[in-house]
Amino acid sequence: MVKVRFGLVTYVDEDVTVSVVGSVKELGQWNLAKAVPLHPAVPPETTEEASFWVGDVELYKGIEPAIFQYKFVRRSTTGGGEGGDVWEWEGSGPAHNRWWIPEEEEKNMVGNGVYLTPVAAWKEPDGDPHTLEHTASFYYTICDSRTMHYSEVVENLWVGSCPRIPAHITHGMKTALGVTAVINLQREEDVCADSAGCCPGVPSTDVPDSLSQLYKDHGISYVWIPANDWDPRSKVGVLPAAVYKLWELLKTGHHVYVYCNAGIIRSVLIVCGYLYYVLGWPYRVMEYHVCSQRPVACVDQDIILQAEKEFHERFG
Repeated sequence: MVKVRFGLVTYVDEDVTVSVVGSVKELGQWNLAKAVPLHPAVPPETTEEASFWVGDVELYKGIEPAIFQYKFVRRSTTGGGEGGDVWEWEGSGPAHNRWWIPEEEEKNMVGNGVYLTPVAAWKEPDGDPHTLEHTASFYYTICDSRTMHYSEVVENLWVGSCPRIPAHITHGMKTALGVTAVINLQREEDVCADSAGCCPGVPSTDVPDSLSQLYKDHGISYVWIPANDWDPRSKVGVLPAAVYKLWELLKTGHHVYVYCNAGIIRSVLIVCGYLYYVLGWPYRVMEYHVCSQRPVACVDQDIILQAEKEFHERFG
C-alpha cells in the first residue's frame, strides 16, 4: 500500500468543491460518483483569490504500485437544475490526463511514507492553466483596491504585495507585523508606478529614493534587488544573492517582509529558495507548504533548480 497526496491550486465560487478521480479503483475508475473529495488548506477570503486543495489517498493495498492516470474535477452544488450537482472536468479529454509513475516518484516520498504529487494548477479546456491571466487578474484586484496582500510563510517571514500607501509601511508592516527588514524585488518602473502612493507629492522619478527614506525614518532595513518578472534569466540571476541576503537578515533576528508587485512570482521565488537551499526542505514539501500558506503563489521549479548550483557555489 502507498499513500499519495494530491494538491491543486484553483479558483472556485462559494458553492464549489474539488475532488480527484482517476483510473484506479481507489480513485473511482473515472466514476465521478466515486471521486475522492479534497479539502482547502486555507479557505480563500474571496472568490477572486486562489485556493489550495489537498488530500491523501491510500492506493494499491496488497499489491505493487503501478502507473495510473488522474484528473481534478470541480463540483457545484447549485445550478444543476432540480437540485442536481454540476461536475466540471479539468482540460478536455484523455490528452489532458495527469500521470503518476512510481519509478519517477520515489524521491518525492516524505518521512511519513506519503508520496507528494506535483502541486497542480487547474487546466482550462485548452489544457493550459492560464497562469498569466490569473496573475494579472489578482494584481489588478489588489491594485484597484489599494490593499497590501500578504501571507506568513514561516515564523518571522512574510511574502506579499508591495506597499501602496504610507500606512502599509508605518502600520501594516511595522506595527501589525513587527517587520524590521524588507526585501523588494520590484523594478524601478514598478516602484514608481505601484508604490508612488507611499510618497504623496513626490515626482515619479524620486519615488525610489523617497521610499527608501520612508523605511529608514521608521527603523526598517530596506534591501532593493530589482528583478524582471517575465525574464527567466533575470530571476535566475538575482535568486542566489537574494536568498543569501534573506538568510543573513533572519539569522540576525530580523522579521522580514519580502515583496514584489503582487507577491506571486518574484518574492515567492526568494522565499522558496530560502526553504529549499538554506533550510534543506525537500522540494515537494517546500512547494506544498508555500502553496498552503499562500495559494496565489507561483512556485517556478525551473528557476529554483537552475539557480541552486550557483547558490551553493557562492554561499555554501
